[in-house]
Amino acid sequence: MPKFEALNWHDSELLGLSWSCCKSGEDSVFLELDYITSYEPYIATESRRLCFHDCRKLFVSCDLGIASPESILEGNIDKGVAFEGFRKVANKLGIDAETYKSYSILLRTSGGRIEIVATGWSWV
Repeated sequence: MPKFEALNWHDSELLGLSWSCCKSGEDSVFLELDYITSYEPYIATESRRLCFHDCRKLFVSCDLGIASPESILEGNIDKGVAFEGFRKVANKLGIDAETYKSYSILLRTSGGRIEIVATGWSWV
């Protein structure tokens, strides 16, 4: 599986975001994407669904009033706002915060950001 940062984020479009709440506490966050699969000889896309596993934090900041598709600028792993808040709570609850990563997706159209604190991700 490619690294999260190496996915073809640039100009892929966010079509939707959802999450499932599990009684076991291993919640999942799903991103529905019009994902760029190739840039040459022309741009080719396909609908794909990305799942983040064992999620502990979801932070979304975007303007829902923009009437055009939400294009993605980039995706990376960092220690953003969501992770710092999670780390403080995790320490109090005895959870090893270092087993989690903060996945960050920057949105071009609205200038927004999605941060998800989870143990991992996969295509589903």
